[in-house]
Amino acid sequence: MLDIRKNSNHKNRNLNFQGNSYFLFSLFFFLFSLLSHAQITSSVDSTKIRIGEEILYTINVDADSTDVVVFPEEQTFAPLEMIESYKTDTTFETSKLRLIKKYGLTQFDSGHYTIPPQRIFINNKPFLTDSLKVEVNDVPVDTTKQKMFDIKPAVEVKSPSFDWILLLYWLIPILLLIAIAIYLFRRKKRRDAAEKQLPPYEEAIVALKTLDNTQLLKENKSKEYY
Repeated sequence: MLDIRKNSNHKNRNLNFQGNSYFLFSLFFFLFSLLSHAQITSSVDSTKIRIGEEILYTINVDADSTDVVVFPEEQTFAPLEMIESYKTDTTFETSKLRLIKKYGLTQFDSGHYTIPPQRIFINNKPFLTDSLKVEVNDVPVDTTKQKMFDIKPAVEVKSPSFDWILLLYWLIPILLLIAIAIYLFRRKKRRDAAEKQLPPYEEAIVALKTLDNTQLLKENKSKEYY
């Protein structure tokens, strides 16, 4: 009977040892798996903003130089709105390559919001970031410092009076220029007419030459010629 109890205790110890070993091995495997997959982190530069301000959302990915990493480029941050996707930065840490991707997010309504997990693909395998909570507050307005004024009544705007002085200021020079132009034109016309009028002697010579060029003498029309 005593031997049976000893064998039973021995078996229980072996089972406990095996169970503990399995638990430690599972824990070690879980921690190793967690560390191997803890290559993606996300953060925000502020968890509290005012309406319309920008939240800088950052995703860090530690990967090998041969890994192909694809970041989200669409509006996957609802209920927040992505206003800009910044260029990916690259740094080297030990044997790993760190990719840093930043997004500008905002919200135009006050309240508490949760940035949903973002899906990142590494060698076509999806990985999710942690969700983050942010608070959007209204812009405070101190009405005690801002003076309030009554609404002023409507004021009738009178049409401006006609400025006769300004009209004369422009009209008189224009009339003077027109008068001078008319005077110079008539003066030139009179000169041209005077130049065309010949003295009596020259006028007679021209008339005789014109008469000689006629055919009156050849046609025996001397009476008409003289």
